[in-house]
Amino acid sequence: MATKSFVSIYFSPSRLQIVKLNSAGKKVDKFGSIDLPPGLVRGYGVENAKTLSEYIKKAFSNLKIREKSVGIVVPEFSSFNKSIKLPKLGQSDLDEAVRWRAQEFLPSSSVEMVMDWQIVGESTAEYEILTVAIRKDVLAGFVDAVEEAGLLPLLVVTPSLALDRVSSYVPGGKLIIYASAGEVILVVANGQNILGSTIINLAEGADVVSTASSLVRHYKSVRIEKILVGGPEFSQDLLVKLQRQLAKPVEVIKLSDSRLSAADAQKYVIPYASQLTPTEGPEEETTINLLPPKWARKYLNKKLKLQILSLLLISSLFIWGSLGTVVASYFYLESQHKSLAEDPMVLSAKQPQDLTKKVGEINKTIKKVDSILAASKNPQDVLNAIFEARPTGVFVNEYKIDLDTGKISLSGLAADRKSLVDFKDALEKNNDFSLIQIPVSSFEAETNLEYTVNFIYLPASVKKVSITPTPSK
Repeated sequence: MATKSFVSIYFSPSRLQIVKLNSAGKKVDKFGSIDLPPGLVRGYGVENAKTLSEYIKKAFSNLKIREKSVGIVVPEFSSFNKSIKLPKLGQSDLDEAVRWRAQEFLPSSSVEMVMDWQIVGESTAEYEILTVAIRKDVLAGFVDAVEEAGLLPLLVVTPSLALDRVSSYVPGGKLIIYASAGEVILVVANGQNILGSTIINLAEGADVVSTASSLVRHYKSVRIEKILVGGPEFSQDLLVKLQRQLAKPVEVIKLSDSRLSAADAQKYVIPYASQLTPTEGPEEETTINLLPPKWARKYLNKKLKLQILSLLLISSLFIWGSLGTVVASYFYLESQHKSLAEDPMVLSAKQPQDLTKKVGEINKTIKKVDSILAASKNPQDVLNAIFEARPTGVFVNEYKIDLDTGKISLSGLAADRKSLVDFKDALEKNNDFSLIQIPVSSFEAETNLEYTVNFIYLPASVKKVSITPTPSK
C-alpha cells in the first residue's frame, strides 16, 4: 500500500512539534512548535484532551496547514518495546503467537494494551520480531485530542521507531542518543530491530555517558558499530566524552533535507523521521503502527467521505461556473437589446454583425452546458454502487475516479481470497461496470490480502464532452 501524505505531530511533556513534507515527500514544507503548559501531558498521558486539541488547532493555524491526515509520535516513556524470536508461521498464526508471548513481559493485560509487531530479521527456522505496545487509555488521550482538533490520524509511532528510521543508513549495530526538552532518549538497535530503549532526565543529574555504557554492556550480543547523536541539547563536550568512554565512532544524525538549518534539523529530527514511515495499516507485518485496526478503518472512512465531498464540490463548481457564464451573457445581451431598441438609427439599420456573432456564441455555450449536464455523473453515485457491491471483510482504503474516461481504480484490504472473489463477482453483476481486472498478485496471500481492482464505468466512458474555448474577438 502506498504511503499517504500526512503531517507529523510529536508530543512531548513540554512541547508540541509539527513537520509537513512537500508533495514529493522529500523536502520539509512547513515546520514549527508550540510550548505546552505544565501538567497538560503528565505521566506521559494526556490530562485534558480538549485543551490539548486547542493547542493543536493553534499550531496548525499558525503554520497555515490544511492537510487533515496526521501521524502521531507519542512520548517514548509511554510505550514498551521488546525483541523476540518465534518459529516461522503463517501470518495469522504468527500474530497469535506474538500476542501470546507478549503477555510475559507487558505490564498490563492484553485487553488494556495496544500492540503491533514487525518482522525485522529471519533465519532458516525462525523470525526475529520487534514488538511495541502502549496502554490503550494513554493512546486514546492523544488520539482523542487529534480528533477533537478536526484531524484524521493514520499512524502512531514512538520516538525510538522514528530515530531508528532516520538512522537506517547505518545497517548494523548502533546506539542512538537524542537530547531534547531536558530528556535524553537512548536506543540500542541492530538494523531495523530495536533491542531496547531508555529515557533519562537531565534535570535530575542523570549521567548520559554512564547510561550509554550500561546499555552497550547489557546488549553485548550486538556489536555496536557506530554511535549516533542528535538533538538541540546535545553538546560537543558530551560527544567527546562518549567517544573517549566507549571507544566507538560517534557522529551527528544526518538529515537529507538541506532546507533546514543545522539547529532546526536537530530540533525536528523525530517528527521529520516519522514522515519517512510508511502509513500501512496495523495488520501489515513489515511496519509498526500502534493505531488499532478498528480505529484505523474509522479514520480512513472519514477521509474517504471528505474526498467524496471534495469531488462533489469540484463538480458543482464546474457546472455552476458554466451556468454563470450563460446567465451573465444573457443579461449582457438583454441590456444591449434595450439600448438598441431605444436608438431610432438602429431600428432602420441592418442587424449589427457583432451582436449576431454574440448570440451565436451564447447558443453554442448553452448547447455545451446542456451536453455537460447530460454527460456529468455524480461521483457519489459511482461510490454508492461500489460500496453496495463490497462484501463484509473487504475494505476500500483508496480510490481514483476519472469521470472523463470512466476509469476506476480501487485498493484496500480483503480478509481472505473468497471475500475478494465475491467483490469481483458483485461488481460484474452491475451493468454499468466493465472490464473488471484484479492482478494475480492480489491473491498471493491467504488472508489480509492487499488488493487492487481496475474497471471501467460505462456511463462516463460513453458520454464524453469536448469543449473548445471560443476565441475572443
